[in-house]
Amino acid sequence: MQTASDPLNCGACGHNCLGGTCVGGQCQPVAIASNLTGLPGPLQIDAANVYWTEADTNNLFVLNTAASPPTLTQMIASGQRTAYRLDGNIFVDKFGSSFTSFNTCTLSSKCAAQTMFSPPNTTGGDFQIDEAAQRLFYTDISFPDMVQATPLTAFNPSPFLTLPVGFNTVQMLGLINGFIYGLATPNAGGPPLALWRSAVAPSTNTASILSTQIPGVNASFPVSANSTKIFLFTSSNTILSFPPNGSGAAPPTLYFNAAAFGGMVADENFVYWTDSTLGNVYRCPANACPATPGPDIIATGQAGNQTIVQDSKALYWGRAGQMSGLNQIMRLAK
Repeated sequence: MQTASDPLNCGACGHNCLGGTCVGGQCQPVAIASNLTGLPGPLQIDAANVYWTEADTNNLFVLNTAASPPTLTQMIASGQRTAYRLDGNIFVDKFGSSFTSFNTCTLSSKCAAQTMFSPPNTTGGDFQIDEAAQRLFYTDISFPDMVQATPLTAFNPSPFLTLPVGFNTVQMLGLINGFIYGLATPNAGGPPLALWRSAVAPSTNTASILSTQIPGVNASFPVSANSTKIFLFTSSNTILSFPPNGSGAAPPTLYFNAAAFGGMVADENFVYWTDSTLGNVYRCPANACPATPGPDIIATGQAGNQTIVQDSKALYWGRAGQMSGLNQIMRLAK
């Protein structure tokens, strides 16, 4: 068995490169959607699909990664600003040039018709979906210290979370393993900012401040977590790590100084991140990433890879082509 070059047994028996080649015992990235007109925007993922809207056209696409080969479908609906993953067969998305309401549509109809889920101009921030609990969490600029929640069956919002005294401008970054993570600004102003988290299980909660020493501006930082650490990629190009139950005064641990800002995900073994300037994808052990020898470069030439998502077997990101209309979605087996 040639584990150095066999894409079905790459580096080890049974390690499948999922369509990619095997070079030196390492799987190589493979394009699973090509000739895309617009640059893929932020990716979302569930057990069977990857979703995105094109940054140039705002057209909405769904790529079935469970199919062999993966199948790409363009939704009939257009004008979406950001695509979010499914709640079952219902797609919940941000709609319009400004964030005004939540809309739903079905994949089976290719989103030919949309149903307004919330009244117009009742939101104004960002949102996360808890598929297991069938709830949607969102922020509203009219309530800068609060996160609200509503069942997905009908729009019936109620306060879910309030920031501790001394903080405002709540922002949600992600929902991971039963916890919502986000940023907040001290009343005295920032930076530094505060990183908070809250369990989604209680009906109402108060955010726990994990750190008040987050550098950079209040932006949509990539956040990820495994069972022992929380990772945050800041706009100052630093990847920070935190214990799951840290206190607000505790300084974060510098995991790695990245070359440029990009996307990031983590699993139990590794942290993976992208570099939107150099076009590289990196991997480093989750327990620590010393400057020497530094991270492994697991892909090069991946320009435009602002976000990266994962499932249990692979990583996915968008790649900008050298010419218009040649953009791609890439997959790399872990």
